[in-house]
Amino acid sequence: MKTMSTISNLALVVAAVGFSSLAFANAPKSSPAAIKEGGPLFATNCASCHGDKGDGKGAAAAGGAMKPADLTTFKSTSQKLFDTITKGKKDTMMPGFDYLAEKDRWAIAFYVESLSKKAKK
Repeated sequence: MKTMSTISNLALVVAAVGFSSLAFANAPKSSPAAIKEGGPLFATNCASCHGDKGDGKGAAAAGGAMKPADLTTFKSTSQKLFDTITKGKKDTMMPGFDYLAEKDRWAIAFYVESLSKKAKK
């Protein structure tokens, strides 16, 4: 009986903390190859709202009440970017892309992270 209670408690912790944060505790490291792979994925999945440059000026976002984030000034970690790409962002127009392969979501996260670094140069 104690084992079932422990398992139930663990399940509650996983649900409360969020599955993706636990599942990807050993996130891959960014690399020039991953960033390069993320570019076309960003163009296909993100640029319509965030713009080709990631500045939030995409064609699909032009008439929306909520403006997409300007990713050139966005400050976040690759893990948080990955989580947002995966789950979307509540109360915004940002959908989740959990149907994309995990490696593709990481590549997009690394590419987005590189956009803000390029803007600082």
